[in-house]
Amino acid sequence: MTVSTSQDFNLDIDEIISEAYEHLGGPPFVGNDGITARRSLNLLLSDWQNRGILLWTTEFTDLSLVQGTSTYTLPSTTVAVTEAVSRRGTNDIQMNRVTAEEYLKIPDKTTQARCLQYSTMKGRDNLSFIVWPNPENSTDTVRMHSIRRFFDFENSTDTPDVPYRYLPCLTMGLAYYLGFKRMGIPATRVAALKIEYETLLSNAMAEDRERAAMLIKPSIRFV
Repeated sequence: MTVSTSQDFNLDIDEIISEAYEHLGGPPFVGNDGITARRSLNLLLSDWQNRGILLWTTEFTDLSLVQGTSTYTLPSTTVAVTEAVSRRGTNDIQMNRVTAEEYLKIPDKTTQARCLQYSTMKGRDNLSFIVWPNPENSTDTVRMHSIRRFFDFENSTDTPDVPYRYLPCLTMGLAYYLGFKRMGIPATRVAALKIEYETLLSNAMAEDRERAAMLIKPSIRFV
């Protein structure tokens, strides 16, 4: 016997949908079932984004600063900012993140200097990125580690915007979602799919965690 030398296993969207319906059981899917399944897949990924940081959706982006301007609207594809540094030439200084409430309490918001703090505010469609002090020039930039949105499920032949490690929980999660939409699926079957889905998702997210050592420092303030 020979062992395969390929390491590129993946499923396209149509195959994911077929696998999910096989887990779900019942009659074969036809007609509009493919469309409603793709819609459920997009909702499923939106829920994943709410559950925590998925490492393959993180990226480095650069923001050009404008002298005296504190607030910048980030692209609608940016979900959150996890870290940021103030970049001047080749020199980076870590920026401290403050809450929107802490930013509100800064007495003088017109101060201009090198940016040392940032805050974010979530709007309906876009994330606002706020720096303080205001930039003292238009040549500094902010280098940020941000989380982007998933690429949507659109065409049946597309491959999903997830690593292959997430394919088991993706297909099981879709089967669970479809269990609410398809007539005649027993509640016990849906409950079993949910348990298996949550187990597979937990396993995948545990494997996808950041493995660098983490040091926690308490913040000590004097009044």
